[in-house]
Amino acid sequence: MYELPETRLDHDKFFQVVRRKLIRRGVQRLPDTLDHAEENYASWLDPDLLLSQTCGYPLTTKLHNKVQLVGTPCYGVDGCEGHFYRSWLITRENEYGTSLDDFRGRTLAINSRDSLSGYNVLKFLLSENESMENIFSKIIVTGKHEQSIKTVSSGAADIAAIDCVTFGLIKHYRPEEIDDIRIFAQGPLLPGLPLITSRRTMADDIEHLIEAFATAVTDTSISKEVKRLMLSDIARTQPDDYQIIATLNKQGES
Repeated sequence: MYELPETRLDHDKFFQVVRRKLIRRGVQRLPDTLDHAEENYASWLDPDLLLSQTCGYPLTTKLHNKVQLVGTPCYGVDGCEGHFYRSWLITRENEYGTSLDDFRGRTLAINSRDSLSGYNVLKFLLSENESMENIFSKIIVTGKHEQSIKTVSSGAADIAAIDCVTFGLIKHYRPEEIDDIRIFAQGPLLPGLPLITSRRTMADDIEHLIEAFATAVTDTSISKEVKRLMLSDIARTQPDDYQIIATLNKQGES
């Protein structure tokens, strides 16, 4: 979910280490290479899915009881605390505003309507009986957080909510893209983007996946790649840990 062109090779090397560790643990049906295709519901619901990463919102909605949770990667960036992350609310440097209400009647850029960090988190910040449609005059769907940043920077939109991990990666690899961007508010801490597997994956293999991922994070042979990916650990999260998202979403709809 966090891959940039700048980190593609790092993901490949990380995967190969994870793969070797899984082979040693006797895990079957392992692909030779990492699939870099953009994730979507078809791939997440594939009965042969061994491992993928999704967002907490679809995990608690369309994917609920249709996939298994493996664990949650932890990232060493501003805004993260353990396996929790938050959204940064951004605008241009020369724009006034310190709250959503200051942008009433303006244009919002979102990556997707089923994104927790880019769209649904904003519902949690609205006043009672408010809706996104009566706060903003226009909502532009950009497809990616990176594109939402560019849309705000260009002036086509006035505000966006950006996942703090994506923002940290952009700040590190493409600092020029946020030169005229400022963070004016933040969303609540929520469980980060989970790793998932097919419903048919055996419990032993799920344990092997967690162990392989965790030991790869500390594997000295790829310490440079792990640092570039900003990975710090994997948390052994449970489905109940994500219930807060479903609860907050119901509050946002009420």
